[in-house]
Amino acid sequence: LLAEMAAKIEAVRQLLYKACTEMDKGSKGAIRLGAMAKSFACNVAMDVSVNSVQIFGAYGVSKEYPVSRYYRNAKLVSLIEGTSDMQKRTIAQEIIS
Repeated sequence: LLAEMAAKIEAVRQLLYKACTEMDKGSKGAIRLGAMAKSFACNVAMDVSVNSVQIFGAYGVSKEYPVSRYYRNAKLVSLIEGTSDMQKRTIAQEIIS
């Protein structure tokens, strides 16, 4: 699980760097890449936080350890920052146009 979590986090990081680079260039594809990074990052945050809770077992749901807070924060971000469906719509619109 740790190896998979690390790989997903690195993939998000690289996609985010690419989106930022394209935004700095003023590239037309920057919006698409930004939406991809946002959607993927939310999904990875949920996956990684759920796996972290599983790794920690009963301690993962205890408020004494930060793992349960990371899970709650990941869930909250996915709701506040716009649903994945909205990001997918933006990506699809950018691909079509």
